[in-house]
Amino acid sequence: MATNAEYQQFMDKTLTCLAGGDFGNINFEQFEFNPAQSKSVTSLKKLQSRFTDIVGQNQLFAKGIIRLDIPRQGNNDTLYDSFDENLQMQQTMVDTMADVAIGNYDITIEKKHRDDQLSQALAQVIDNLREVVKQANTVAQGDYRADIKARSDKDSLGLALQLMTQSLREAGAVTAAIAIGDFNQRVEAKGADDLLAQSINNMAQNLKDMTQQANAIAQGDYRAEVKPRSDQDELGKALFLMTRSLREASRVTEAISIGDFNQRVEAKGSNDLLAKSINNMAQNLQEITQQANDIAQGELHRRGATQKR
Repeated sequence: MATNAEYQQFMDKTLTCLAGGDFGNINFEQFEFNPAQSKSVTSLKKLQSRFTDIVGQNQLFAKGIIRLDIPRQGNNDTLYDSFDENLQMQQTMVDTMADVAIGNYDITIEKKHRDDQLSQALAQVIDNLREVVKQANTVAQGDYRADIKARSDKDSLGLALQLMTQSLREAGAVTAAIAIGDFNQRVEAKGADDLLAQSINNMAQNLKDMTQQANAIAQGDYRAEVKPRSDQDELGKALFLMTRSLREASRVTEAISIGDFNQRVEAKGSNDLLAKSINNMAQNLQEITQQANDIAQGELHRRGATQKR
């Protein structure tokens, strides 16, 4: 049976271990206690068990496990209630983040206290995401005027949206220039896979090439061989056919100029006025030439008859 000195020594050591969280060094089997001593020792055992439950519950929370394993000790167990409130708060945060993960930002975060930093930070995250969605919707509707700026150097989403908006704004400016006939503008490619910049720049270059070819044709140079870039290149095909028609017309008029009135331009349709005009001219000149030849041959015949008399 423990003496009073041993009992007092045991109590001091046990309370010190409990206060310091050193539950492993408490040995309740070290002594046998009398009934009066056992009452205090039993209370210490319950206290140690309670502390052990608290440690276990905190370890669960620390691992991200939202579960309440600590048992309730009566109707007025404020410790249990505090853990339950903690669990409810964590569950609310998990549910909120799950909504955020699927793109639902229509969420209201309730602050539990004026110093509730977690709720405040989460509310700020959601507000920022709402703003990003608003800006993205504006861009998606074709309005690139918004001056979107990242909140910091670490704002990856903001930086990406800022760069995207700048790229689309630049692309819009270049296509607007192309629309009014300025084919010298180009979009600066933001990378090797910037397909939008490549497409717009290719379009501008193709239209510039077509314009140069059309200018050459307008100046009477039909030698350029215009080749459509694809079966869908309607402008290229039209310019190709026009150049070929003008080249053929030039060949026929060149023949006419040296007295060959037998050449004709193949009409490309019922409304091919150029072919009709050249062919009519060639036909008329051919008929006039034939008439002149006939007249010339008749005069020779008359002179020959006169000389025989």
